[in-house]
Amino acid sequence: MFQLSIVLFQIMENQEINNVVKILGLQYKMKYESIDDLKTLRYGKLMIMTDQDQDGSHIKGLLINFIHHNWPSLLKLPFLEEFITPIVKATKKSEEFSFYSLPEFEEWKSSKDNWHTYKIKYYKGNVICVFTMVIAIYLFLYWVCVTEDNCRHSLLRKE
Repeated sequence: MFQLSIVLFQIMENQEINNVVKILGLQYKMKYESIDDLKTLRYGKLMIMTDQDQDGSHIKGLLINFIHHNWPSLLKLPFLEEFITPIVKATKKSEEFSFYSLPEFEEWKSSKDNWHTYKIKYYKGNVICVFTMVIAIYLFLYWVCVTEDNCRHSLLRKE
């Protein structure tokens, strides 16, 4: 029991977790069970954007587990979304293939005799990917504000 208390204390003191809770406007012990309950949040959705590698999967799992532990009903609502980026791209002239997992890429390679004639690019922790994610966050928030008329962020609020 003592170890569990230490783990809970570490979670509650984690700056990243506190930032997510604060930014979204989540309240501990609150039950979010309807679309109207989602409207009490600063943003109506949480989009998880991580690298498609093992570290990214762990981060995604930790965040989903945290939400499930504190607000399990949120997972039954259209609250959580995932922005998936490719981990590998293969290009040759105007032909382009995107792969979202290494096993998927390896399967493609084994089915293509001439795979080595393609330009292979691995995307992991890339500055360009981070820039793309920042743009995606802004566009997503803008889309939520425009289409769902539930914008709570002053920079994006329609006047």
